[in-house]
Amino acid sequence: MDAKELEKAIEAAKSGPKRNFRQSVDLMINFSSIDFSKPDSRLNAEVLLPKGRGKPAKTAIIAGDELVTQAKQAAPLVITKNEITSYGTDKQKMKKLADEFDFILCQTDLMSAVGKSMGQVLAPRGKMPKPIPPTAVALAPLVKRLENTVVVRNRGKFLPTVHVMIGNEEMGVQDLAANVQAVIDAIMPKLPNKEGNIRSVYLKLSMGPAIRVGAPSREEKK
Repeated sequence: MDAKELEKAIEAAKSGPKRNFRQSVDLMINFSSIDFSKPDSRLNAEVLLPKGRGKPAKTAIIAGDELVTQAKQAAPLVITKNEITSYGTDKQKMKKLADEFDFILCQTDLMSAVGKSMGQVLAPRGKMPKPIPPTAVALAPLVKRLENTVVVRNRGKFLPTVHVMIGNEEMGVQDLAANVQAVIDAIMPKLPNKEGNIRSVYLKLSMGPAIRVGAPSREEKK
């Protein structure tokens, strides 16, 4: 991707209508010649944004007795082993959990119980817990890393597009460009024809118009 065209598009997107709140800057990538109905073709990647998200992601932790104390020091919400069942019987409680938190970490030996009790609600929302690696000696670094991480996933069931936040309107153009490039670099190895599978790229403020990066392709002009 041409760096100058990318920065030009970011500047144009940032100049959109101002609101009485801090807007996010969103990246939209449209694909072509990929069959996303095939599981191996679908995109679902976590990307650490080098310049941060602009608004830290929120992480909840599901922990057993041995990790509860450490978890409470690292995350704003801790669900204990004994609370898993109460969440599982309260769909509204689980929906609130999925809406308020970007990531959920879970002690490995509790993953099965969580899947049975909470999977029906969390899985369709893309919020199934991530297992805490057995080798992890501290939870705080895991949570800190997730604060600046975004999930790049196909929109809808098989739609050939992704839509992801890459920062906010107060961030500098070069920082936002670095975040865009990190997303592109993360998904490129997953595309069979690399750049040939990218139909178009757009940037926009959360309440602003979409600005295309570069000139439209022949396919788009038709």
